[in-house]
Amino acid sequence: MSDKIVKLNTQLGHHFVFTQSKLQDFLDCPRRFYLKYIEEQRWPAPVTEPQERLEEALRYGQLMHQYIEQHLSGVPHSVIEQQFSTYHNEQLQKWWQVYLTHYQNTIAHMRAIYPEMLLSTHIDEYTLLAKYDVLMTDGSNNLIAIDWKTGKLPKPSQLEERMQTIVYLLVLYQASTALLNQRPSSITLRYISLESNEIQNFNVTALSVAALEMRILEVIEQIKASSFDKVINETPCRYCIYRGLCGRGKASWHEDSVAMLSDLDEDIDWYSDIDNYTVEF
Repeated sequence: MSDKIVKLNTQLGHHFVFTQSKLQDFLDCPRRFYLKYIEEQRWPAPVTEPQERLEEALRYGQLMHQYIEQHLSGVPHSVIEQQFSTYHNEQLQKWWQVYLTHYQNTIAHMRAIYPEMLLSTHIDEYTLLAKYDVLMTDGSNNLIAIDWKTGKLPKPSQLEERMQTIVYLLVLYQASTALLNQRPSSITLRYISLESNEIQNFNVTALSVAALEMRILEVIEQIKASSFDKVINETPCRYCIYRGLCGRGKASWHEDSVAMLSDLDEDIDWYSDIDNYTVEF
């Protein structure tokens, strides 16, 4: 493949759906964005060598998200805990106890709870989609989104600059009135680490939403004008499934591997039927 790719200009088309992981992939490496979303190359190389340990870590993370969704949908926690015996995994038990503490202290007292919610809005000519682990409102009409992390949280300054924070806050602000049938008193995105029990909160207001939208539009314009060159700093290549196509070699496992990856659930086309599952502003 050539090291230079013809600029897309407006060839993305109105149908292109932007998500936080697509925007972050472009910022991490323009070539990755091109291979993944334009050419739609699928998993040409293992994420790490050996692959088994990473797959196990990802599987347990996905299981924990499923267990939390089941619990918030009404499945008794005793029934869910019986499933743990299948795995004999202390990490799952630890994460589950941290979750239950947050549930008992905060989530159980909420007025309304919406697990695994998809919301969308429009930006420029495109749809912007966000998938939230939990949305909830309290008695004072405050809207809170929770994102569970199974690794340690980055520094607040780093989280604030991540496209997940920017996209999630903007979509939540734009779609909140349609979701609640009124404007919420406040809007908060809350990251919770099930590993370290760290919490980081980010808020959005009418004054700050313009800056969020401007940042996303800035990245979209960069994508339209990009030649999709390989990233110069090869650090993102360590856990990139396309590194073989770029001649960037193998990546070996270490404990931070999962935290370095994008949200892999967005690699599954869960947004392919968004009309059935999203609240659109």
